[in-house]
Amino acid sequence: MGREGALEMFSLDGQHGSFALYHTSLKNSSQQWKLEKITQLPGQYHSICTMHAAEGFLFFRGAPGGIHVGNVDCYTMEVKTCEITKVCTKMENTFNPRRALPYFSFPPLLSEPTI
Repeated sequence: MGREGALEMFSLDGQHGSFALYHTSLKNSSQQWKLEKITQLPGQYHSICTMHAAEGFLFFRGAPGGIHVGNVDCYTMEVKTCEITKVCTKMENTFNPRRALPYFSFPPLLSEPTI
């Protein structure tokens, strides 16, 4: 369940080398899905796939076209704000999406330093 008791769904759509996430919701009192927002994803990729979702974030990766073994870029998107952040770049031949799991709530010892 999402905001205000609504069931929310994100759908990945790719057309002509352009990728977007469609955010739709189904309110308790309605039987029709409502399009909430369309978020354009970074455009330099041949393919994008979603990997995981956890604690209000979606995780996806983008792979460039024309390269058999190359780098893939990993991103997060905060569901509330639709803010997309590049997390890392990994070699595709060593990248296993089943082993790339999100981790939150790092203990202070492992968190980034702050001022």
